[in-house]
Amino acid sequence: MPEQRDFSVTVHAMAPHGFQADLMWEGEQSPFARICTHEVEPNKQDATLFVVSEEISTSPEEMTHIVEQMARIMQSNLSTELSACTIFQRIEAPDPPIPPEARQMHISRSGELDVTHRLIIRSLADADFAAQRTDNELYRNVAIAECILNSSPPQVTIIMQDESLMTEPESEGLARWLARLLKWPSDTTIDILRGKFVVQFEADSET
Repeated sequence: MPEQRDFSVTVHAMAPHGFQADLMWEGEQSPFARICTHEVEPNKQDATLFVVSEEISTSPEEMTHIVEQMARIMQSNLSTELSACTIFQRIEAPDPPIPPEARQMHISRSGELDVTHRLIIRSLADADFAAQRTDNELYRNVAIAECILNSSPPQVTIIMQDESLMTEPESEGLARWLARLLKWPSDTTIDILRGKFVVQFEADSET
């Protein structure tokens, strides 16, 4: 196996129960990933890792190296365990755009704290909602939002998953709707990314 590269961690939002940071390979100028964490149990945090390059997301060895190294960093610097890490890869918005549909939004939350958590946003077709059909397979993944609302300034990173909502007007509209609905602080920094799910790492597992 080739020697794994070192990377630096640049934190841009930090709170007692989570953080958001950019990861950069040693000697390079642009981040290759963003990591966002939130506490799920005392001294245990789940993470979302958004990677820029398909070169990383198609390499189990590289993904494992990044996750294991972040687990070591979190343990040594924050005395907290990385309990799980969900990886997304950046994608481009469809061209031409996919027309959006009228759908009912559903929001759930990972994490027990009001100020540090992950939101999972899914949608249900109007016809299914009206007929009270709510089987899990009828829902569409819309986005996740990693929130640190007690950092200075508050930080939210949204990863759009629904390709019909990846244009700037649609994704920014979703962000504004979430901000109003959930009463995010007025000075919240909101970053919108576009990604697809790759894999989830659990603690003490290899994939």
